[in-house]
Amino acid sequence: MKLTKFIIAITLLGITATLSAAESTHERKRSREPAKREMAALETKSVKTTVQTHYGLGTSVLPIEGQYVIAPLLTWGIRAVEGGNGVDIGATFSGIVNSGKSWMFAYQAPKLTYLTYVTPKESSSLYYGLGGSWGGIHAQDSHFDGILANGSIGYELNRNKNIRSVMQMELGYPVLPIAKHGDFKKPIIEIAYNLSF
Repeated sequence: MKLTKFIIAITLLGITATLSAAESTHERKRSREPAKREMAALETKSVKTTVQTHYGLGTSVLPIEGQYVIAPLLTWGIRAVEGGNGVDIGATFSGIVNSGKSWMFAYQAPKLTYLTYVTPKESSSLYYGLGGSWGGIHAQDSHFDGILANGSIGYELNRNKNIRSVMQMELGYPVLPIAKHGDFKKPIIEIAYNLSF
């Protein structure tokens, strides 16, 4: 009889301990849920989208009639970035007149580029991009109008501030002429410094 009571007591004690442990585990899981939700909310807040307009000056190297000609460059665009990826829609224009005797110019508008940032969480980051544009290269005796394939590499500073500095080099290669006269087998080279805000 005593042995039976002892076994029952041990069994009840074990059941009580098991229930207590299960309840404690459930409470720990419930206490972790707000922390997980808060962490997820912080991660969501840290990935934000920024949209900025940028203006820039630089130098363009134009492939005109089998040689390269250096000309001043103007750039403009709108850049939207989320996390480590971005899209840039812009336009560029460059041109030069040599003592009134000869002239040449190039344009790309619109230009669409998909960007990837190497270190998106840092305040400054290297980036690269690929895209295309409608553009033209014109001189006195030759011209090209059509689609160009674009590749760019750049460095963006002060990414955590309202005003950012961007240094970029881009190649625009004529791939699909709509109107053409002359030989265009070399890319446009554009080097620019932009302010973005």
